[in-house]
Amino acid sequence: MDDTFFATAAEAVDFDDRVALGLLLELHPAPLTIDELGRELHWQTYRAEDAVNRLAGVGLVNRQQALAFAARAAVRSHALAVV
Repeated sequence: MDDTFFATAAEAVDFDDRVALGLLLELHPAPLTIDELGRELHWQTYRAEDAVNRLAGVGLVNRQQALAFAARAAVRSHALAVV
């Protein structure tokens, strides 16, 4: 996964989720298609889709067909964490 070394596959997955969510939060409230997310991050589409699916599964991203955007809970949590 890129040039970054990860000791475990779980660390690599967490990295992808963090990066994808970070971009969606940065662009909030604008949605991105999965293809756009992949292009912005210089990832193959499957990698972006996997990250969005994981984040949607835990309620941090909302997905409407090909569009993905940060969920309200993620936006609020991010706002509270940034001081």
